Amino acid sequence: LSMATLFQQQPKQHLVKCPDLAIAEKRYRDNLDDCSHRLGGDHPDTISAVNTLALLLFRSRKLEESEHLYRRALLANTRRHGEDHQETLASINNLAVVLKKEHKLEESEKLYRRALAGQERRLGPQHPDSLESVSNLATLLKKSRKKKEAERFFRRAMLGRDIQLGGNHPDTLTSMSNLALFLSEQNGRLGEAESLHRRVCARWSKSRGIDHPGTLAAITQLAQFLDVKRAKADPECAQEATRLYTRSYEGRKEKLGADHPSTQFSYYLLDRFTQKTARWTAENNNTLGSQLNNLNIF
Repeated sequence: LSMATLFQQQPKQHLVKCPDLAIAEKRYRDNLDDCSHRLGGDHPDTISAVNTLALLLFRSRKLEESEHLYRRALLANTRRHGEDHQETLASINNLAVVLKKEHKLEESEKLYRRALAGQERRLGPQHPDSLESVSNLATLLKKSRKKKEAERFFRRAMLGRDIQLGGNHPDTLTSMSNLALFLSEQNGRLGEAESLHRRVCARWSKSRGIDHPGTLAAITQLAQFLDVKRAKADPECAQEATRLYTRSYEGRKEKLGADHPSTQFSYYLLDRFTQKTARWTAENNNTLGSQLNNLNIF
């Protein structure tokens, strides 16, 4: 899923730093109560306090109350700014993200469409913020299994970003990767999916270097594609997947350290694939042995 515009109203200094979420939650509730009583519900500081608490609750998986607070922020921003103001559109997007997390896909879709329409009226259809809304809607449509429309929006986001931002921009490459992942799940689309995965790897490597986190993430995705879709039937793909998994693990270990979650995830993928290939080899040897035993040799 893309979440680049999620919680865009949150001031960075207000994001959770306290390791004890219960203490942080009490602090944010007290701040919200104070702002509400001193300033009123529609004051910018109050709306910011609402959003900050809603974000904490979302991260704490208290989705129902997070949803309630984001609805409150949306109503306040609509009253204060109107439908197409940036703050209102951010609130629409935030609520859509929470609803998607709660599997309330129908209402989430309506809100994503509303956010996109507002961004297009405010900025035009090719503005980066509008294209972010296009990408968000595509992801929701994929989750809702509306495949044809999802593909159309994935392509629109990718092509629009390619034109507006350039082919090597991280947002363009994210859209290309999103389309590749979508196509890899569709019958008869593996060729285009693989081509896109390889293009993403090449562009990340050329523009940012072979050890950049974006490059290593793209390498991991290509390895996973080959692992799931090609490797069992094609020994050369299995060998390539092994090389890519190894490169991902070693690159992340060098850049991030052995204990970083991304490094550990790469190690898990490499170890799992190594076990799978060993199992496939054993199965093939057993099958060959059975075939030889069944031959009638005189």
